[in-house]
Amino acid sequence: MNIASNLVKCTTIMKIYSNSGHSFLLVIAIFSLLASCGLNDVKPTKYEEVFKPYVEKFIAEAQKRNKAIDFYGSGVSVVFSSNLRSGAAGYADIFEKKIVIDSVMWKSWSDDSKEQVMFHEFGHYFLNRDHDINVMPNGEARTIMEGNPWETHLMYRGMRKAYYIDEFFDMSTPYPYWADTTFRPAIPSGRKLLGNFVFNDAKKWASLMNNSVSIINGALVIEQQADTGIPLNSDELLAELPDATNIKSSKSYEIEINYGFENGVVGMSWLSTDGQNYDNTYVTTFSNEGKYNFNLLNDYGDLGYKVNNLATNKLLLKRYNGFQSIWLNGKMLFFADILNPETAANSLRLLLYPMKKGTILRVNSIKISQII
Repeated sequence: MNIASNLVKCTTIMKIYSNSGHSFLLVIAIFSLLASCGLNDVKPTKYEEVFKPYVEKFIAEAQKRNKAIDFYGSGVSVVFSSNLRSGAAGYADIFEKKIVIDSVMWKSWSDDSKEQVMFHEFGHYFLNRDHDINVMPNGEARTIMEGNPWETHLMYRGMRKAYYIDEFFDMSTPYPYWADTTFRPAIPSGRKLLGNFVFNDAKKWASLMNNSVSIINGALVIEQQADTGIPLNSDELLAELPDATNIKSSKSYEIEINYGFENGVVGMSWLSTDGQNYDNTYVTTFSNEGKYNFNLLNDYGDLGYKVNNLATNKLLLKRYNGFQSIWLNGKMLFFADILNPETAANSLRLLLYPMKKGTILRVNSIKISQII
């Protein structure tokens, strides 16, 4: 490693320390740099064997874009730890020349999620990228360098991954077509009704939702008893139909939930059904003022999706021709491909639930149709 490259690394470290707000550490940082930036003190790069595929992919993607990444000459150590602060997936420490990944969370992540977290930390260490909470026009995270990795786990897969890798190496990458608020997938308008839920058994739904439930004028009225509750689950709704297995594995169906609410916040989540855990959750919450917090990035920011309180809101999960989408009151919230349409792997399941004690969720109707 030559003197110039050492000076570049030293400059990077000093920049981090001077931007951190801890100016009193600057003298210490400079002293350490004078001692540590010699020609022969770079320790060998090392990493856990399970990280090897992600290291190699990172290097390969950088080479495709003519990015000079001296990974093996960097002296970085990439290791596991079970002692990270609560909620942290990992961190990169340029001064200590190490990247640390949470060993407990790692076990629950999909391969895509592991790659995304690794790339995120590599971005800090090798690309000098900071956290970036900016969003695209449709409200989704612009980059995998978003400060909370949970926000991008469900997005970093399938057709979406290409954009996020391009943006990772080049921040000037144009937004993808599916981030345009005017984009609409081609879905036929024909519907064949497969099931129309009739609410006539309050005890059954009370048990399912673990809440106080009543039936008023044919509507299912759920009053949240605590700050957490069990949601309406589209997979469980499908299971109520006689031909549930064939419907779910088919290439086209639509679940429609018409609802209203009062006195608090209603949450909606869509998760992948690929057997992974919380890393695939994607959440939207709705406040009483008709605003929503999209992807937990904005504090009840109004991005134009109107939500009615006691009036009926139409929430749709559509699955057609290898793609899936979530819609609210005629506007599309989310669009993605299904990685294995033949087996419905990575298809979405939709959850709807009152989130705050005292919130009343009124479900007026639920129906499931085949798209034809």
